[in-house]
Amino acid sequence: MNREMKKWLAVGLAAIFCMGAAACGGKSSGKQPAAAEVVKAVAAQMSFSDTMSEGEQSMFTARYEIDAALLEDQALYVGTLATADELMVMKLKDQKDVQAAKDAISAHLEDQKFAFETYIPEEMPKIENAVVLTNGNYVLLAVAADTSKVEETFKAQF
Repeated sequence: MNREMKKWLAVGLAAIFCMGAAACGGKSSGKQPAAAEVVKAVAAQMSFSDTMSEGEQSMFTARYEIDAALLEDQALYVGTLATADELMVMKLKDQKDVQAAKDAISAHLEDQKFAFETYIPEEMPKIENAVVLTNGNYVLLAVAADTSKVEETFKAQF
């Protein structure tokens, strides 16, 4: 192999190496926990005024009126409907759909306000102070009297 070919081979290999390194740099090094794990961790740091239970997927998509095709994973804790307490995490397939999820949550909270303002008006502060957080393709909704530890606990999951 002549000297000129070795030089071009070295340049080519260096370029391939740089492209490979740049491609790997765009990947997230953060954890991608299951939605149920996130809900469980956050719920452990919250105090609910109702008995909470896990919601089914059919309940989830009906409750938030979101296209199930957008979801990679989801988890929901809901009360007995005697309170507005709920905790939900959805993991979207694509981060570009986060705004659609936030819009669905906003519509859900408006429905909850309408339902509780005359049914149990004492629950209104929980709904009005609901916490909505995002991290990458994850979206969380927390509705409870005390949500002070929600953001810290949610962030710690990633």
